[in-house]
Amino acid sequence: MSSFNADKKREHEKAAEKALANNDYVKAFFHTTQAAEFTFNLAEQSDGELARAYLNDANELIAIAAQLKEKAAAQPPKKNLVVNSRDKADPEKSENKQWTVTGKSDIRLDDVKGLAEAKEIVKDALINPVNHPDIYKTLKVRPGTGLMLFGPPGTGKTMFAKAIANEMNTTFMHVKLNELKSKYVGESEANIANMFKEARSHEKCVLFLDECESLLRKRGNQKVNMVEQFLVELDGFNPDGKSQLFVLLATNRPWMIDSAITRSGRISAAVYVDLPCTEAREQIIRSALQDVPLADDVSIEKLVKLTEGFSGAELSHKENGGGVCDEARKFAARRWIERRAGLDKNSEEYSKVEPVTWADFEQALKSVIPTSVRDAEIIAKNKKFKDNSGQVDDSSDGDE
Repeated sequence: MSSFNADKKREHEKAAEKALANNDYVKAFFHTTQAAEFTFNLAEQSDGELARAYLNDANELIAIAAQLKEKAAAQPPKKNLVVNSRDKADPEKSENKQWTVTGKSDIRLDDVKGLAEAKEIVKDALINPVNHPDIYKTLKVRPGTGLMLFGPPGTGKTMFAKAIANEMNTTFMHVKLNELKSKYVGESEANIANMFKEARSHEKCVLFLDECESLLRKRGNQKVNMVEQFLVELDGFNPDGKSQLFVLLATNRPWMIDSAITRSGRISAAVYVDLPCTEAREQIIRSALQDVPLADDVSIEKLVKLTEGFSGAELSHKENGGGVCDEARKFAARRWIERRAGLDKNSEEYSKVEPVTWADFEQALKSVIPTSVRDAEIIAKNKKFKDNSGQVDDSSDGDE
């Protein structure tokens, strides 16, 4: 295996030298990052002084790639990493990625309960500059082009992103970054480039990248090309161009994101999407139970107090199972169906409504484990990341 990595390292270093001689900075950048990747592999397979030598060599290659990146970004789009990455991938094994692209949705910021501070940051950075460009131009306030939404699982980051896109009256393009991964050399980078190409084809587009830590992780003894490719695409932003592209990153583990992403200037702020506060929980619960028949013993106020630490999804509904309100309604439905057994469909008893009782909610609360319990460590790290401006120990998060 070490012989293979050494051969590939030399191959890409020679290709980078050839590209640099031809002033093709994009190819030089691509092959330099590839050489760095194989050098990191050699470091992992070696010990002692040899391992340190390979590691130093790899870091030098990354430094060279960073310099080439600036020059590569200035070259025409048709000569970017898309072509080179595709050349290295097997066309028969390559997949045509389909991104979820939607127009305006019905979700507004008012539909996102709580998060007053986060909403203000989003308005200042993205929404207001797009909706009132004359004001920002006159006052010479530079608008943002991207944000990172971070926080515990189930806090509604996707819904928040959709609301932002709707307030900006843009196309919404939703991508889970684990869908971009490929085991074939160069394919992941090509997928990233094609994703941006699709986003730029729209007049105004919010590109929402969910689970972004799966590809944009801190660079070390692991693949570096995806981060470099993403940075090249970010450097290609032109806020005054014919098309306007805005990037929203979402993650449960912001401490794993390479700091170069947030330092790029394009991702202008990190926005904390917290678990719902008392007021937000009440709004979520009342909305979920609107027009639902409730027994006289049901107390919304009591339910709000008992659900501290629950995410919005756990209060209302979840993709992989019901939230508290969903489960309570199901228990009432089962009881209603059981009561109907053997009754005449035309009888008054058959049609009599079976309301949701407090006992149904008590049973539902036992069946839903809140995020505050299930993901306590992740919540603590997210809060530390927020309070310490991105500084947090990530030693417990291993490479994927």
